[in-house]
Order: sequence, then C-alpha cells, then structure tokens
Amino acid sequence: MNCHICLKPSDKSYHSSCLKQFFDLSGIDPVIHMTSSEFYEKAPANVAGFSISGAQVKMQLEIVNKKLRICSSGGDYIVKPSPQSFPQAAENEHLCMQIGKALKFEIPPVALLKFSDKVPVFVIKRFDRRRSKNNAEQTKVHQEDLMQAMGVLKKSSNSKYEYSYQQVLQDLISIAGGLHLAAEFFKRLVFAYLIGNDDLHLKNISLLYTKNAIRLTPLYDYLSTSLYSVNASVMALSMLSDNKETTNFQQMANGFYYYDDFLELGTSVGLSERFISSSITALTEKTDKIETLINNSFLHNKRKQQFIELVNNRRLRLLSD
Repeated sequence: MNCHICLKPSDKSYHSSCLKQFFDLSGIDPVIHMTSSEFYEKAPANVAGFSISGAQVKMQLEIVNKKLRICSSGGDYIVKPSPQSFPQAAENEHLCMQIGKALKFEIPPVALLKFSDKVPVFVIKRFDRRRSKNNAEQTKVHQEDLMQAMGVLKKSSNSKYEYSYQQVLQDLISIAGGLHLAAEFFKRLVFAYLIGNDDLHLKNISLLYTKNAIRLTPLYDYLSTSLYSVNASVMALSMLSDNKETTNFQQMANGFYYYDDFLELGTSVGLSERFISSSITALTEKTDKIETLINNSFLHNKRKQQFIELVNNRRLRLLSD
C-alpha cells in the first residue's frame, strides 16, 4: 500500500504526517462525506468564480469541526473528480504533480482523497488565497493567467490556443524586465512535454503578484493528457510566432519535438544554450525517479505502462538532436 498523498509505501491509506501537512491540522477525517453522484448534482450551482483555471467540474472544500465539507465559497481547497470522458484524471493529475515536486518544481499541497462511495478525487490547496495566523480571515492573492495579463481577447474557447510559446517567453521577459520568469517557464514547458501534458495553454500559465515581485504561480492543471489522445498535436501551442514551427520539427515531420526544437525556441528569446542543455539534462536524467512514482501511483496497470513508455519515448527525443 502507498500513501495517497506522497505515494511512498505506507501501512495505511495516508501517513499521519502527510495528512497533517496537507490540512495544517491533525486528526482530520480525509473522507468527503458526499457520494460522487451527489457531488455532480450539486456542482452546477457552485462552479462559477474560480480563479484557478481549468475545464473540468470543480468545487471548493472547507474544514468544519475537522470534517471536510463542500462549499460554494471561502474554501481553502479545490476538489476535482475525474470526468467520465477522462477516466482516472484525478489519479493522473495527482501523480503528475508529485512528479513535478520530485523534479524540484513548486507545487501546491495536493492529495488524492475519496468521496463516501470510495471514488477517488484530486484535491489541491488554493495558492490564490491566504489565511490569517488564527485562520479566521481568508484574503485573496492577486493572480492573473496570461490571457488576462497580456490582454488577449477571448473571442472563442480556442483563443487560449491562438498564441505561441515563443510569444509566452517574450511576454514573460517583458513583464519581468529580465530572463528569470522565461527561464522558469522554459523548464516547465520541457517538463510538460516530457510527461505528455499537451494542454499547456494561456489559461494554464499564471502570474502571482506580491508586494516584492511578480512570479509564476505554482504548477496547476498538469496531467498527462496525451494518455487520452485528446489532441493531434503533442503541445497546446505552436513553438514559434505566427503559428510557425521550429526547423527540426518541420524536417522530422513526425509530430514530435526533439532537443534541437527546444534549443531553437530558447535561443530565439535569449536563453543560453548552456542553460537549455542543463535544464533538459536535469529533467531527463531522473526518469528512474519518475518511473518509481508511476509504479507507486493509483493508475491502472495498463495506464502505468503507457505512461512509462510515453516518458521514455519523450526522454529519448529530448536527448536527440
């Protein structure tokens, strides 16, 4: 048995220390006392107003007398069950976020909890809210996704895809007045490619505004969407502006990206080849750690094997020029 939070071996569903860290309290009952069917019946009235982007049905969660309760506002957590069309999306996202943590990306606290009918649900702590020291008051943290930050008009549901990663990097350089945000996003982009997250669009890239700085939010909505063969493309946006692709991508003509593609993208905005090479190496040399997490996850065995094969395939492409 493995812990439903850290995915490390455990003699019960959760390490007590993991639960305490996730909820900032001890003695919390980790079951959401509502069936999955009741959740979907209640959800339509409570899905408006979220600042964490995403297409699947989600609701807020609060702690009342050490029990978990679905709420319409004021919750410190977001609850995301698996849509019927994307089986095990909850287990998938939980795994991908733990992989991100293992690869040293900033992630919010996440857990795989269950409804009262034992259906798993992905739960993430909100990073766009803060609590006062006595937990009495919740305040909003200023956050914008890149569509908002760059003033991209939402003409249709596809507007979030009508951009390029080159433009994203250029925008981040302009916002930051330097390369540090672009460098961090570049690593996130390589990570997304490595795990098969082909839905990294403008609504899934956000900025946090603090008193001292502007920074990228922790990772969110990272899951291996390629396991569901949702999109024909392996990435949500084109690499270069004006819907253009990198030279190597056009020459290979097999729909996949390689080291040279990321090299062309990165250097086009001023990132050094040394940084690009070291970033890709740092991610691809830890596939053993990724494979261990996949095997420790709660995906079905067939999907585990598919995920391992996907990561190994992407790794080899990232190491090829």
